[in-house]
Parts: sequence; structure tokens; C-alpha cells
Amino acid sequence: MTSRTEVNSLNLTINLGYKISDKFDVGFNIDAIIISFGVTEMSSYIKNGKLVLSLASPTSLNLLLIGEMTKGP
Repeated sequence: MTSRTEVNSLNLTINLGYKISDKFDVGFNIDAIIISFGVTEMSSYIKNGKLVLSLASPTSLNLLLIGEMTKGP
């Protein structure tokens, strides 16, 4: 059995850079919004010696959330 799993995505990125000198640049990039698409597939894996079947599908939307992080109790 041949697996042909495929996930495609569209990404909106944030790219920042600064030229410090003629020979030295610094930069940063991160994905802000990711839209993924693909088909749902049956997958299998072995857990505790038993074959387990599961449905797998790509996450459709991922957003970069920036905010204050709070500690739990």
C-alpha cells in the first residue's frame, strides 16, 4: 500500500531585517497566519503492541496570537 498524503498551505509572514554594516545583517521572520488544506486520511500506528486506526487531517487555520502570558495557580 502506497501512501500519498499531501498538505498544502498559504502563509502570511512577518519579515524584519536591519543592515548593521556592509558585511553584517540581522533578521527575523515568523508565520502570522497559515491556511492549510488537504484530505482526511486513515492512518495507523502501533500502541502497546496493538494496531490503532485513526483519522488524520490538516489543521485548517493557524493564527499567531500575541498577548500577555499568565502563570497558572
